[in-house]
This record gives sequence, C-alpha cells and structure tokens, in this order.
Amino acid sequence: MVVINKRKSGFIKSALSYYFFIFLMIIILAGLAGAFIFGFYARDVTKNPDFDSLKNSASISTQIFATDGTILAEVSGMEREWETLKKIPKQLQNAFIATEDARYFEHGALDLVGLIRAIMINMKAGMIKQGGSTITQQVAKFYMGGERTFDRKIREMILALRFERNLSKQEILELYLNLIYLGRGAYGVKAAARKYFDSTLKDLDLGQMALLAGLAQAPSRYSPYYYQQIAVKRRETVLHSMHQRGYISKDDMEKANNSPLQVVSGKDYYNDRTPYFTEHVRRKLIGKIGREAFKKGGYQVQTTVRPYVQYLARKNVEEMARWQDKRQGWRGPEKKLEKEEVIEFIKKSRSIYGKKGLLPETDYLGVVTSVSSGETEVRAGDYHCIIPLRHLDWATPFDKTTGVNDKKLADARQALSKGDVVFFRIVKKTSEVKSYTCKLEQIPRVQSSIYARDNDSGYVVAMVGGTDFDLSSYNRTVQACRQPGSTYKPFYYSLALDKGWSIKKKFSDIPYSIIDPATGQRWRVRNYQYEKQFDEKTVQKIKEHKITLQRSLIWSRNIPSVTIFQALGARRVTRWIKRFGFTTRIIPDKGLALGASCVKIDEITTAFSVFANNGKLIKPVAVKRILNSSGKVVVDNSHPKDPTLNSFDRIKRMIHQLEEPAPQAIPAKTAWQTSKLLRQVVTRGHNGAIRKTKLKVAGKTGTASKTMDTWFSGYSAHWSITAWLGDEKYERQLGYDDAAHMTTAVLFARFMYDAARYYPQRELPLRSYKSGEYQDETPEFVYKKSKKPEYKPPNKDVLFKENETPDKSSDAQ
Repeated sequence: MVVINKRKSGFIKSALSYYFFIFLMIIILAGLAGAFIFGFYARDVTKNPDFDSLKNSASISTQIFATDGTILAEVSGMEREWETLKKIPKQLQNAFIATEDARYFEHGALDLVGLIRAIMINMKAGMIKQGGSTITQQVAKFYMGGERTFDRKIREMILALRFERNLSKQEILELYLNLIYLGRGAYGVKAAARKYFDSTLKDLDLGQMALLAGLAQAPSRYSPYYYQQIAVKRRETVLHSMHQRGYISKDDMEKANNSPLQVVSGKDYYNDRTPYFTEHVRRKLIGKIGREAFKKGGYQVQTTVRPYVQYLARKNVEEMARWQDKRQGWRGPEKKLEKEEVIEFIKKSRSIYGKKGLLPETDYLGVVTSVSSGETEVRAGDYHCIIPLRHLDWATPFDKTTGVNDKKLADARQALSKGDVVFFRIVKKTSEVKSYTCKLEQIPRVQSSIYARDNDSGYVVAMVGGTDFDLSSYNRTVQACRQPGSTYKPFYYSLALDKGWSIKKKFSDIPYSIIDPATGQRWRVRNYQYEKQFDEKTVQKIKEHKITLQRSLIWSRNIPSVTIFQALGARRVTRWIKRFGFTTRIIPDKGLALGASCVKIDEITTAFSVFANNGKLIKPVAVKRILNSSGKVVVDNSHPKDPTLNSFDRIKRMIHQLEEPAPQAIPAKTAWQTSKLLRQVVTRGHNGAIRKTKLKVAGKTGTASKTMDTWFSGYSAHWSITAWLGDEKYERQLGYDDAAHMTTAVLFARFMYDAARYYPQRELPLRSYKSGEYQDETPEFVYKKSKKPEYKPPNKDVLFKENETPDKSSDAQ
C-alpha cells in the first residue's frame, strides 16, 4: 500500500529535532569549553583559601614607635590597621552592605543580575569598566591584583566561588572591611576612621559611618575634602539605602542627614614629632628588610628616640637658628602687594586663620597696613598685630659680603612699608579683641642641628637634622660632612697621651709659619683671639711663650696643637683616628691638625662617646627591634638595660653582649686621661655658658675657617651630644667675632639645661680605668642651682645707618 498524502508535521518535527540536537550539542560543547576554561584558569587560583593566611598576606601599614610607645609614623604603600569583625560596629557593617551589596547574605559568590549587567557594560565598552558586583568578588579582586583584563575577571570569579565554599560570610565581610580602599592612603575602616575623623571605630556616629561607606565606590569622586556637597549627597544615598533595608529608622536617617560634615586633616606624625629621625629609621628599615618586604608592610618598628627630649632638641635648634639668622639682618618681605591685592590677601587669610585665635611659637603671614618710626601694624585675616620697634630693630639689610652682625634699626620705616607680606609671631595678647603684640620673623637661612645618644646603649635619644624638615629633608646629622675645626683636637691629643706624653709637657705658643713641601706655599699658624672674652690676667697667662699640653687643649691654642700634630705625624694620627669609628675620608696633611677633614655629626658624637666609655666603641642604635606582622622579632638591637624588655629578652641580650662585646677602640687609661682634660675644657676654658648650668659635662668647641661651621661635642654621665650651627652653602660667615663658645656651646648648654638638669650628675671621668667602678659614688642633683644661659652677641649693638658699608676682616680660626 502506498501512502499518497504524507503528514506535513513530520517535516516540522524532524526540523525541530535537528535544531534541538544542534542546540544540545552547543550546550554540551559550551559546557565542555567552560569546564576546560575553568580548569585552565583554576590552576592559578588558590584551591582552599584559609582565613588566617588571607588575613596575614594582606599588606598593612608599617608603624614606627618611639621608645615610650608613641607612634611616630605609618609608612609603606598601604595605611591599614586590622580590626576583627566583632569590634567593627554593626551599623558600620550595615552601611557598607546596604550600599555595596544589599543581598550579601542572600546570594552566593556571584549575583547573577549584577553580573549580567556588568558583562553587558564591559562588552559594549570593549574593556573592563565595571568590577565585581558583590562584596565577595571585591575581596577576590584584591587578592588577584594585576590589570583589569577578562582573564583576571575569570580568575576573580573562581576565587570568589572558592571563598564562599571555604569561608563564612562573616569572615569574608571582615576581609572586605579591612581591605577596602577609602581614600587619602587609608585602607580599611579603622585607618579611614582615624584619617577622616581622628576617631576610633566605636566612637563614630551614624553620619560618619555613612560617609565612609559612601567612599567605597569612588574615594576621589566623593572626597569630603574636595567635593563636600557631593560627599553630603552620597552620605544621604547611603542613609536612604540603610533605611530601606530596615537597618535604621526614619528619625535616625533624618538626624544623620542633618548632622554637619566635619573631617580632620589628620595628624602628620612625620613632621609633628620627629621628621628627621623617622626618615632616618625608614631608610634603615628598607636596608634591613628590603624594598619588597617594606612595600608589603605589617612591621612594628621600635625605635630609641625619646619624644620629650626630641621636642626640646628641636625647640632649641630653632631658637638658635632664628637668633643667629636675625643677627645677620633682614632679607626683605616675602612679597609686595598693591592696594587691591591687600584686600584680597586679608580676605583669603581670614578663611585660613579662622576665628580661634593665633597661637604662640607659630609663624603667620600677614600684610603690613601701616608703618611709623616706632611700630608697624600687620593684618592677618581679622587679626591685628602691632610690632614695636624693639621687636623688629634687627631688620637691617642683609649683606652676604660682610661678617658684621647685630646692627640695629633706628626707624621701622627703614625696613618695612605698606603692602609688605611678612612672617610674624605673637608675643602676647592685648586688651583689644583680636589684637596682639607681635615680633617680626623670617625663615632662618642658617642651619643648626642636635644629635644626642646614650653612652651605655648607643640609643639615639634625639636627632634634629635641620631647622625645617618641610623646607629641607636633608639630614645634616647623618648626611652632611662638615669641617669640625678644633673639635678634632682631642683625638690626636689622646694619641699623644697614649704615647706617654705628660700633660705638663710644654710647647711654644709664638706664631710661626710652615712651608708646605708639596705646594711651596707658606701657612701661618695663629690662635683665635679671645682677648675680648677674658680679663688681662687671664690673657697674659694664655700668651705665655711656653704653654703646657694641658692648657693648650683647655684654651684651644692652635700653635702648640699644630706642633703636637706634626710631632706625632699625620699618617700615625690618621690611623689612630680611624679607631673612633669615622668612615669619612681623612686627609693626612697639616690642615688635619685644625680639623680640615670633614666629619659627620653622628660619627663625631660616637667618637666622643669613646672617651665617656673608657675607650669602648659603642655604635649608635636608632632601631631597637623590628617585629613582622606575626609579632616575631626579626631584628634585635636592644640593650640589656632597656626598661621596656621583659626578663627573658633581657637575658637573651645579655648573652648576646657577652658573645659580641663592644670593641676596645683605644686603651681605657688613654680614654680616662683625655676625658679628664675634656672635663677641664668645660670647667676652666671658654665655656662659661655650660658652667652656668652646673651640669657635669666634658667636651670641646670647634670653629671652622671663616666661621662657616661652629660645633660643640661633649658628654655627660648619660649622653653624648653634638650641637652644630653653620652656613651650609658657604655664602656668608656666621660673623667676624662669632665662635663656638658663643653659639653652639650655648646651644648645647640650653638643651642640656632643658633636658638633663633633673638627672643625677656624676663627675667625669665617670669610671675608673682600672676597676671600671664609678669614681663619683654619690651623684649630685643640681637643678636648684642650675641657670639657663642666654644667647649674647660678642659686642655692643651698632646703630644702623643707611649706606653703611663696613670693611672688616677676621683672623678667627
């Protein structure tokens, strides 16, 4: 039988079956391809993520601490402080969830709706423009790193799936809240709370929490520092989302919306406390652990600096530099303004200085609004400052071709005029509202430094590498190499004592000339003239034709010193001096006798500590200990006497000290004999400023050629210290009549008065070179007798007259 009319549905059914087969094959092939792709990319993704290992592998900030636990700085690429989820306020968690992933606890690793939306946007753009749409994916993105490519996106998804399988939602959320970047260098909510509000997490209010959550999407775009209105709108969005999810009530939302938006600039630990020291430690840290480990961060660095001692050193360095700088004259206003510009300047300064009042010991910029012969009026915002002539009479024209200091103005109009923009500081508040008595200031051109270290441990207790870190981060205590002048003499005098020379051995003090065999040039040896400082009887004694080795060092006589140096021999002296730890190049010629070879401040301080320590060379220590992110000590330079150590660590350090004792640089007896002489330099020599403090110290002044550098290096029973002042650019000598006894000796004395007068004072030399026991069994407390010396110019004030051009040469050495 033949069927003439076949059913047409058979064809349709066959076609459908065919296309279904094709579709099924595509699905199978796509599944196989997906499995292949998944397997291919999954090889490079962590298989079983562990919460603790993920937490420990996150880069966090490295913190640097002072010896008392005060935080000095947070360094490295990411400023992060880890906080457990239990200590993160619940509403802060809710703010991020409501904003970033509202269905976080309802879906798995991927939110399919959000994922499809992101894929469409990325395909349309031809590049990755939108990132992970869930909190889990964002955490995965942090750990994958790298460029935003499709390959990395696939790996992110794989890692996110594995996070969901191996970690709890709470663990993922803790990772997220500690990893998220929230702007201004802050990673994680704890660092951001401190950065934006100077607050702990528990003290945040609802509005602050909403602001932080709003930053997660785009920290720069929603920055409250640059786009305050946009930040407020973003905060409103976050609070609205929280209300919609039922996290907060309507009243809470409205109250937080109406709260003022107040952020802080954040504490600048670097510059507020110990900028030069902290930068020095940062460099040492990189040298110890390497740049890659430093970038990863997470270290706790325990340093040796004492914040209060550091503060006093910084304060005294600034006072010294300002005093010396003003003695040289006025370099003119910062700018001159026209009448219209004056109005605009006052308007702008009003927004900067606000309404809280002006603070003492702080530089302010103001504009001169009126000048008379006896006073000047300066405006800074709404504040009026009257500068009497006595507080600006130093402002005679600066002249770098002269060394004459301490001229005085007779009329304020010789220095200032209307429209001058000048620096000033307040002296006191007057009876009128927003009115002060002030003094004229300028940023010091000269530089000054103080470096102080503990004798026993080598701990660096203070380091001030210059007058202003903002203007110059160059650390003069460890980087600059300057001529030490007579501060160098004790080192070769100690060689003479080591050779058995008697302190009573006499030398001629009559000026003479030396012919340099290499150049044939004549070098005249002469003394610095101290006649202005002493009575006639003392001057006569100094000028005796024969002077003992003892008196030669006490009065820093150049002529016998050069004789002693020549008798010892330049090369022998060079070998001897290297024992003290100097690394700078020593030029073994006649100029070395008067300190012609440059030295570094930290090295000469350590060298003087050799005399304090009966000949032992104890190297300086700035970093006590470095701990890694797990709390393990990876570097330990601590001293057994360190009070912060526990008993176990103290025993370990005692054992280490026995195994690696400090080297004996010079014989103990030689160090003791030199120390005795250096003590007499202070008690009998030209160091009246130090004697005024009643502190028991030993040391030596130094004034380099043309007074470009002045020094005092010395030590007490506790610390070795160097104070330095100089013109580092060699543009103008400090002053024709200036020398270390009136600059750095006074700086040293004032700093020691502030920082050490309450310490028990023991006589020097400190210990017997035979037994090692204290020679002074009963320490003395002198703080009731102690007086703080004043900075005093060497001669009387000179009344300044216009067009005066003094021509005076100096014979100071």
